[in-house]
Parts: sequence; structure tokens; C-alpha cells
Amino acid sequence: AITRIASPMRSDDDDSTDLFCSGHIHLWNGNVLFVGGTRLYYPPESFRGHKHAVVFDWQTLTWRPVGKTRDGHWYPSLVALADGRVAVFSGFSYDRAAISEWLEFYDPSQPPDRAWTAVHIGGVPNGPFSSAVDQDPANLDGMHWYPKIFPLPDGRLFLTHDGAGLGNLESRNTYFMTV
Repeated sequence: AITRIASPMRSDDDDSTDLFCSGHIHLWNGNVLFVGGTRLYYPPESFRGHKHAVVFDWQTLTWRPVGKTRDGHWYPSLVALADGRVAVFSGFSYDRAAISEWLEFYDPSQPPDRAWTAVHIGGVPNGPFSSAVDQDPANLDGMHWYPKIFPLPDGRLFLTHDGAGLGNLESRNTYFMTV
């Protein structure tokens, strides 16, 4: 059997809630968190991510807004953390055609107005936005769309590049990140 489900509601600020190119992950209770998606989509040069986050409740077949991120995220990766939070990496920014340098955290135990925190990681030493790819110090690495990030048993995150998905296509850097 197939059940038809309505799309998420349009936001009250009239900004897009289009889930195309959003990041998504199952929460501990089986609900699905969707973060970001398409705010602007004008190929070939103008893409932007929106700031909205919604949860799909699999038991009631309803959508519920769970706040906004600090920056937009178009093609982000979501990673479940051991403490129950979700980390949101990358994706095109809200107001510029560039990868977001904001690492955002969603805490499902908090109400929507307090569920989100953000850390700017653009200048973190040895990070994916500040490390040189080769001998040229101006040739900096960058994060890709849907970056490959895996939680490790010791709490660190393993981030690896393969030269695809925007960012610096020459990068083959790998990082261990502590949150």
C-alpha cells in the first residue's frame, strides 16, 4: 500500500521550505529530521540553501517545524552524535553561493527556539577551510556538498574528501574532528 503525505508547510516568513537537496537523518524515535534545502535554484550559478528545519513524524504522518539554522544549507550532511544531538555540515549558504562555514547542532530535547547552536569553523587551525591542499599556502581546502563524515567510537568525527562535490576538487585531505 502507498499513502500520500502532504509536503511540509510553507514558512510564515514566506521563505522556501523546499526539501530538494536537504540533509536528513533518522532521530532516535524514528522521526526524520530534514535540514535546509533549496531557497534559490537558478542554474548554472545561483544556488542558495534555506534555514528551515522540519521533522516528519512517522506515526502521525505530519510535519512540524523545529526552528531555523544560523546559515542556509543546500546539500548538507547530517551526523548523529553520541549525546543525541545532530551535527549539520556544509551545504550552500543562505545569502551567497559558497559552502557554509557554520557547523550547526540540533538538540531534539530542546524547544524549537533553543534547539539550534552554531560554531563558525572557517578559521579553525588545520580545519577543512584553513588547510593548504598542496605547497601553495593560498590553495586552501574546502568542504564538499554532502561531505563524507563518520562518527568514531571515541567521539571524534572522521571527515574525508574524494575530490568531488564542489569544495577544492584537488583535495584528498582527511580530518579527525572533535566536537
